[in-house]
Amino acid sequence: DIKNLKNITSQVLTIQEENSKEILSLKRALKKISKILNTINKSYISENEFKSNMNQFVTRDEFEALKKVLNIKTSSRKTAKSYTKKVSSPNDKKEMLKEAIRLFKKDYFTKAIPMFEELIAAKYKPATSNFYLGEMWYYRKKYNDAIAYYKTSAMLYDKASYMPKLLLHSAISFEKIKDFSNAANFYNSLVDLYPNSKEAKIAVKNLSKIK
Repeated sequence: DIKNLKNITSQVLTIQEENSKEILSLKRALKKISKILNTINKSYISENEFKSNMNQFVTRDEFEALKKVLNIKTSSRKTAKSYTKKVSSPNDKKEMLKEAIRLFKKDYFTKAIPMFEELIAAKYKPATSNFYLGEMWYYRKKYNDAIAYYKTSAMLYDKASYMPKLLLHSAISFEKIKDFSNAANFYNSLVDLYPNSKEAKIAVKNLSKIK
């Protein structure tokens, strides 16, 4: 019995000691929280004070009126105008395609894209326009979009002079989106159909890396 009593007494003392430590930790935590709250109260204003201070600033209308009195003009950037000329005659379409290709070669893709799209809508050499749209999205690294345009172009006319580049860039696009099976198919098709082209040499090199 005495032994059991000693054990119980020891356990009680241990619990008291642990409780004392927890209480001390709690007091320290409360002290820190109190300090943080005091800092917040000193640093920040109340909602009513905030609204009161905001009333000291002029409104947008008042600011515009003040500018008029002082004859101050607001600076503004001129936005680029989109190509809005509607194609009608064959000559217009021919000139638009020529201009669109010129813009493409200068990397003015934002201006060239709507022109190629308009030519497609006008059904003027849609294979060519789809190819160039594919090229622009390819260079912008939008590979899924590029693939869609390349596919449409090839379906419309697969004897074009740009076919080696179309096949190469299609293959690279598939490789970029981790579709290695289709990438290999396009590389192989390029080598089979245009074995003497510079694109075929690149295809052979790229193909060896994914096999």
